[in-house]
Amino acid sequence: MNERFEKPSATDGFYVSLDYEAAFQLPLLTRALLAAPDGTLRLPPDGEAWIEVLGGRSVVAEGRSRTLSHYAIHGLDLVPEYVWIDEHGELVADGLSIREGWEDAYAELEAASAEALVAHGERLLGPLIPPARSTPLVIRNARLFDAASRTVRDDITIVVRDDRIAEVGPGDVVAEPVDAEVIDAAGHMALPGLWEWTMSWDPSSQGRSPT
Repeated sequence: MNERFEKPSATDGFYVSLDYEAAFQLPLLTRALLAAPDGTLRLPPDGEAWIEVLGGRSVVAEGRSRTLSHYAIHGLDLVPEYVWIDEHGELVADGLSIREGWEDAYAELEAASAEALVAHGERLLGPLIPPARSTPLVIRNARLFDAASRTVRDDITIVVRDDRIAEVGPGDVVAEPVDAEVIDAAGHMALPGLWEWTMSWDPSSQGRSPT
């Protein structure tokens, strides 16, 4: 296996290291994205980052009310990076830190970023979630691993009602609802959804909670 990777360099783009937050590159990237004509920059060797305007918020800092702009930076991680910019175009807060003098506003800004992350997830997942089923679903003739007996069972019928598994058992025992949609598994293995998922998506930690 050859792990050597080479790609011709280009004259444009913005280099971002793997540990961009600790390297204090986020303020520079934010400024560069805001200055880019379309809010997009190439990230060598083969990536792209773009900035999304989320709106503004008035907060109290250093004894007076000030307005900050809220942005989401996409393309750096599985979830956006959220940053707050003052009226001078300077970074005030991101997901890990806040500028001195703004500490009293940190909880409010962090909560707003968490709400934005939840909304972002809902926009992505919404089209993938099917509408609520009005009739039962039956999956017949499936193979299923029985953890209790540590065996694989054949000819299993699964009944789903109200988006919940209501009954599982041998095909000659489980009664199929007459109004059900029927899927013939044709002897294939039935597996629970996301059975191989190894990460917990946690809005409060911007998606970085390995389990």
